[in-house]
Amino acid sequence: METSEPNGTSAPPEIAALSIKAGATFSAKCSIYSANVTVSADSNLEQGLKSATKKDLPKSFPFEMVFFSKEEHDKQTQDEADNAGFGSVFRGHQGLCPRLGGEYPARLFIGQSTDQTTGMSCHMSGRFIPTVERGSIDLANVHVSKWNKELLCVGGFLARMAYDFEMREVRDAWSKLSKADAEALALYTMKSFVFHRTTPDSNVSHIIKDAFFACSTTKKILFISDQGIRPTKDIRRSHGDFDPFMRTPVVRKDLDPLLKSMQFPDCLKVKQYQLSDIAKELESLSLPEAVMVAFLRWWSTSCGRLDISPERRTEWRSKFLKVGRAEWQGKEVKLSSISKFIDKPMLDIRGQEDPLPGDAIPPALIRGVELSKISDTLGWEKMTIAHWLRYLKGGIVDPAHDITKAPEFAQRVLSVLSALWQTLDENSRSEVREILQDVPCIPTTISNVPSMKRPRDAYFPYVDIFRNLPVVKQQLPVESITEQVLQYLGVQKRCDIDALIKQLNSDDRWNVMDLARYLGKSPQEDVTRVMDKTFFPCSDGKRHYITKVFTSTATNRALGLPVVKCDSWNSNSEEAICLTRQGLREYPTIEELITIASSESDGSARQAAWLSLCGPSYETELGRHFDPSKFLSHAFIPGVRDGQPCQFFHHEVC
Repeated sequence: METSEPNGTSAPPEIAALSIKAGATFSAKCSIYSANVTVSADSNLEQGLKSATKKDLPKSFPFEMVFFSKEEHDKQTQDEADNAGFGSVFRGHQGLCPRLGGEYPARLFIGQSTDQTTGMSCHMSGRFIPTVERGSIDLANVHVSKWNKELLCVGGFLARMAYDFEMREVRDAWSKLSKADAEALALYTMKSFVFHRTTPDSNVSHIIKDAFFACSTTKKILFISDQGIRPTKDIRRSHGDFDPFMRTPVVRKDLDPLLKSMQFPDCLKVKQYQLSDIAKELESLSLPEAVMVAFLRWWSTSCGRLDISPERRTEWRSKFLKVGRAEWQGKEVKLSSISKFIDKPMLDIRGQEDPLPGDAIPPALIRGVELSKISDTLGWEKMTIAHWLRYLKGGIVDPAHDITKAPEFAQRVLSVLSALWQTLDENSRSEVREILQDVPCIPTTISNVPSMKRPRDAYFPYVDIFRNLPVVKQQLPVESITEQVLQYLGVQKRCDIDALIKQLNSDDRWNVMDLARYLGKSPQEDVTRVMDKTFFPCSDGKRHYITKVFTSTATNRALGLPVVKCDSWNSNSEEAICLTRQGLREYPTIEELITIASSESDGSARQAAWLSLCGPSYETELGRHFDPSKFLSHAFIPGVRDGQPCQFFHHEVC
């Protein structure tokens, strides 16, 4: 068989145009695909055909097929609507312009139209041998049937050539047309070559269809996809799990009926996604962040449902992770380098800008992935706090995230560590301490001058009695778990007791409340040693034992008692309670009050002492313990004698 390209000519005017009524003219343009058929038959077939037809076989003859473009099809449809009252040779049951979908079907011609339909939207004309009635072709007689079937195969070959040509035309015009117009043109072309059931002989469409699909040796046929016209081998069926991360052209779900009606054989069918498609996609380019998120979410969710063995599942995972790459914050993340992921406890507290080790997957790439499945489905381990700290210790981060030089970031790291502390076992805590023990990662201040210190070289604020130690910065919350963490790392909560006592005795740059704060967190043996010394500064400018000093209340100061020297006094503070428990006196005794009340040197102190004795605080004590005989020489009761203020002895008062 010899073939030719479509000649693109219209049917002859006397056929293509017919005046039905004055002023009503109908015309149609069509493409005619033709093939020159050369006859070569064995003697048996030749004799059988000659006996049936009473004619010799031709040496060659043309075989033609008529195809109407979408533009012409739409025009004829509109003309029919506009001229509904007029007949037309192009429309109707015997019309030359068939409709899509089998209505007004295309027919076989043997010089004239037969009743035999072709099953698609293209007329065919050739040297078919008809039945006696000439309404159909003969597929009953052995020799005639063989001849007619061979011609139907030629029709299938020609139809395939026309389909491929028309679809290539659509493919080439795709970028020049609007999406809607391009899709409409492609759909029209494909629907023109959908094989419907033929009448009166249903075998005709099967023979043409089989030849249509079998004539190609390339195993390729063009079809519409969301990315234009592609060979079916390069297209996949749309699937909600894969579409978000695959760039492979797909057939939209609404085109599934058309795809089914095309009746592609297995070798030409549009296939479902294969795991090899995914591996090819991952290898072909570095995926955008959202696309990689979709892939990882799919794999972690679906890998367990794949109908493959666990061994094959592991092999495919290895292939995916070997070639997968993603773009994240201007950098390329290779899945082959990933072995860690951030679990929920750390994920909830870390900052988005916190640096990550190169072997940890950025959290943004596993959004929506069920974290509990990652280890099983992707083979990654949870990133431990120790792993992160070891990475930060390496000093390969930018200056803003250098824990030895950026106090704010170092504080953040310690806060993260504190938040996770209760979840760490002893081995993990010990590992953290080993990592940080020689790293100057503790933000401190020395006399308000910032500095970074190793844990063992830093002190808690309450230790800095003399304002000369590197203490943990106040911006770092030194309380509860954080203090426990810092202490475990080695931050000092007390200094050498001998050195402390020596400096307390010789240095005036300390406050008794600071000392109390420190002693409140010290061992009792250290507290006892300090309390046994006479270096507690008092209001009288001297140093006393703690048991000889009074609290700095307004009453005690008014009495002229030696009160502890401090900036302010709050009897309910922890420091005040600590000092009073260690012997700091809150009130004078009755004897001391009477001694002050009988003093001749300080009138205001005498008055304050007398008011205290008469107050509710001493009323019960006086009733129980006051012995006048002990104070015979003390004139402590204020009065008036001869019009002048004076002090009376107890026995002088009635």
